[in-house]
Amino acid sequence: MYITLAIGVVLGCSLVCNFRQRARARRMREEARRAAVAAALERAAVERRLAESEERFEWYAEHTENVVFRMAVPAGNHTYLNRAAIAYYGCSREELLANPALALQVLHPDHHQEFFRQWESIVSGRGCTPTEKEFRAFAKGGEIRWMEPHVRVVNDAQGNPAALEGLVRDVTEQRRTAHALRDTEEHLRRAQEVARIGSWHYDRKADTLRCSAKTCQITGYPEDMEVAPPHMLALTHPEDRERVDAAWAGALTGTPLDLEFRILTADTGEERWVYNRSEAEFDGDGECVVVTGVLLDITDRKRLEETLIQSQKMEAVGLLAGGVAHDFNNVLSVIMGYAELASDRCAQGRSPRPEIGQILDATERARQLVRQIAAFNRKTETRREPVLLNGEIAAIGEVWRRVLPRAVRLEFSLAPGLRPVSADPVQMHQVLMNLANNAVDAMRGAGLLTVVTENVSFGGESCACCGGDLRGDWVRVTVADTGGGIPPERLGRIFDSFYTTKEEGQGTGLGLYMVREIVTAHGGHVLCHSVSGEGSRFEVLLPPLSGEALPSPAPAPESAVPRGGGETILLVEDEPELAEINAAFLETGGYRVVTASNGAAALSFYGKYWPEVAAVVSDLNMPGMPASEYLRCLYEVNPETRLLTVSGFFSADQSLGRVPSGKARFLGKPYTRDDLLRALGALLGGGSGAAD
Repeated sequence: MYITLAIGVVLGCSLVCNFRQRARARRMREEARRAAVAAALERAAVERRLAESEERFEWYAEHTENVVFRMAVPAGNHTYLNRAAIAYYGCSREELLANPALALQVLHPDHHQEFFRQWESIVSGRGCTPTEKEFRAFAKGGEIRWMEPHVRVVNDAQGNPAALEGLVRDVTEQRRTAHALRDTEEHLRRAQEVARIGSWHYDRKADTLRCSAKTCQITGYPEDMEVAPPHMLALTHPEDRERVDAAWAGALTGTPLDLEFRILTADTGEERWVYNRSEAEFDGDGECVVVTGVLLDITDRKRLEETLIQSQKMEAVGLLAGGVAHDFNNVLSVIMGYAELASDRCAQGRSPRPEIGQILDATERARQLVRQIAAFNRKTETRREPVLLNGEIAAIGEVWRRVLPRAVRLEFSLAPGLRPVSADPVQMHQVLMNLANNAVDAMRGAGLLTVVTENVSFGGESCACCGGDLRGDWVRVTVADTGGGIPPERLGRIFDSFYTTKEEGQGTGLGLYMVREIVTAHGGHVLCHSVSGEGSRFEVLLPPLSGEALPSPAPAPESAVPRGGGETILLVEDEPELAEINAAFLETGGYRVVTASNGAAALSFYGKYWPEVAAVVSDLNMPGMPASEYLRCLYEVNPETRLLTVSGFFSADQSLGRVPSGKARFLGKPYTRDDLLRALGALLGGGSGAAD
């Protein structure tokens, strides 16, 4: 029984195991079948994608203008050529596929050696390493074209080269464009060199500034230096920095930058005049993104303008010479008359003090006239300072009253509270003098000359002469005459250089031109209103300084005349009469005086006895030795020389600018005894500067 049971259990287990094995086998067969189906589907999908990819490739290849090819390695025959290749070679596809040499015939002979070298390298398995990125080939009509290849070697499963495939692009037009661009850039560079014009481009978002070679040459920065706007602004002359900063800030908000100013070059510190013009570009949000501009070296032009200004000053003085001579004759008549009366009084034993007082008054009038004319004619550096035009007009009005024809009546209407302007006083005098001369000529020596000043504001008007924007506040000076006016056909040219409405030989045509140049350089405008037969009205507009009008300076209290304590003064003067008078002035002032008649004599004495000399009082315009050499030798003897220069020829700037070191002062001729003693006392007391 137990045996039968055991046999039954064994048979049952065996049946179960057989069943499980058959089930496992069925599952494995099912999984294998599904895997085979999945693999077949995947292979079909890959083949489909490959077919689609090849179809897309062929579509793109057939529709591109570039040559697309595939060559068998090492046989060298083409296995694929696109439509562009067939069109380029000028043969049928069948001919090219059957005869590879046809493709080689279009290659320029200069490149055959390189082609065979590369083919040998490919066949040997070393790969393709072209040394020429572009090559020449013949088109159907025989024209030589430049081609750019892009190729690769395709290896088989064993890693051996099986094919060479690639794309060849016609770059002939690209090369021509590149050459034309290089030629244009070279022509532009040469033009900028010749015209002294540089260009620059500022990318505000990237904060990068690209400058042309000429811009770097003008500014003195190396071409390889990364320059930013602060570098350029740092070159601005200190006296022009405020104007330039304001103009640059305006340029970033859309106001075109159009400015002349001075720079100090980065390499040598040389002062140069430049003209900078730029315009900004804005994005959709109104933000400035790019500023492009040009930089022009106008140093030579400015020097020429200075020469023209001086020449025109001489013309103006020449036109006024008759009036000056008349006024001086009046002064001399007064001096001569009262001198004779004083002589008579002395002969009669009476005091000549009243007559001498009149003589001194007359000489003072003559001195003021000389100083005003000399200040107008003096050649000095342009120097801007706050100027009250009412005061300048009042001062030059006194000159006009003396030198203009008596038949010309003067009327002044000077607005109280006139705002100050930043200007060069000498150039403002020249503007007024030129306009006055022009008015007198227009009135033929008789009529009414009116000068009016006022503070004005404009809305959206534009300047009729230059088209500039007149919006904002201005100080206006109007000079009007009652002459014959300007014909309409000539009105548009009156500010041109060398253009004159006067008769031949009566004018250089520079007067109104210099008025416009000076006013424009000051940031202003000149307008002319004229009707033939009714006179002319010139309006000068200058930008006011911010703030209220400057108070009129109070007259300085006259200081006591200092006296010397027996100090030795070396007096150098080549005019015997002046030497005698100055020696007497100094001796009555308490000084011991040693005189020398020229620079050589002065240097000979000073070289021996300089420790005993407290100061040197010297003219600079003397024969025999240039002023610069004389001063250099003087200070070589004693670098701490105290020098009082007296001159009726040089200005204070010109005189003191020649002094290499030490303490010095300037006194303009003519001067009184008190003037001389005050200037010398200030010098010995430690001061330096000019005394008028």
